[in-house]
Amino acid sequence: MSWAAPGTCGEFVQGRLDGIDYLINSPIDRFSTATVRSARRPGIRAANPDRHSKVAQLLTMMGAPEAECDGMEIELNSDLPAGKGMASSTADLVAAMGAAMHHLGTTALVPDVCRSLIAIEPSDCTHIPGVAHVGHLCGRVFRCFLPPSGLRVLILDCGGSVDTVAFDRARAHKVYARHEREVRDALSLASRGLVTGDVQQLADAATMSARLSQQILPKPPFEEVERLARSAGALGVNCAHSGSVLGILYRPGEVKPSLLSELIIRELGDAVSIVGDHAFISGGIYVRRH
Repeated sequence: MSWAAPGTCGEFVQGRLDGIDYLINSPIDRFSTATVRSARRPGIRAANPDRHSKVAQLLTMMGAPEAECDGMEIELNSDLPAGKGMASSTADLVAAMGAAMHHLGTTALVPDVCRSLIAIEPSDCTHIPGVAHVGHLCGRVFRCFLPPSGLRVLILDCGGSVDTVAFDRARAHKVYARHEREVRDALSLASRGLVTGDVQQLADAATMSARLSQQILPKPPFEEVERLARSAGALGVNCAHSGSVLGILYRPGEVKPSLLSELIIRELGDAVSIVGDHAFISGGIYVRRH
């Protein structure tokens, strides 16, 4: 048995209002998984060694003192590329936490998990069921929504990697302050789209937020990607506000992802690479029985 936590395609929207940095996350069907077992050699095994100390720190904060020496062997595997804005670190932490807490027979409240995750690093909080509007630097949960139905995303990588911790927040805050009205409008439109199930409103909000992000962490192919997406019948684009990916948002049946991928590759060449085509899903911790 293993536990899985979803990554994201960036965020639907992100900004800063009333002194609080916020985002609406965008969980997708691409995961980090963790398996835990009693072991002769307790510890954390992960493809990314940087995760070891963070996982141990989180487990200790969640009530598992000296987690690495508590008789557990935790094996982490991820299908999420690091440094791209796809919540790979959050997914690793959440999957490991779910597996370890089951092994220890303990549970935790969502707000406590949020605060613990954010004490380690900024977090998309994808352990929250549904789609969540959160303060990703303070751990506050503002609202939860059902995931959008009938919406998929073709994920493009613009190259390079971004350290979320080193992200230039001072620059971001200045941009959000200058464009407070757009920040409020994007949040309001995204919330309304999620409540009513209007994926066009959600895509419009995501595109608005992604355009603002161009003033903070520009992605050179953005304008051309948006143009090609519209020409192919897609609804809009979203981005990783502190990462390198862009997402083309579309309704299945209205756009063929294979043709869209061919168009992007033909028109943009090696300016982008195709990461994958994914559905938006509910956040949370998924149990997988082998």
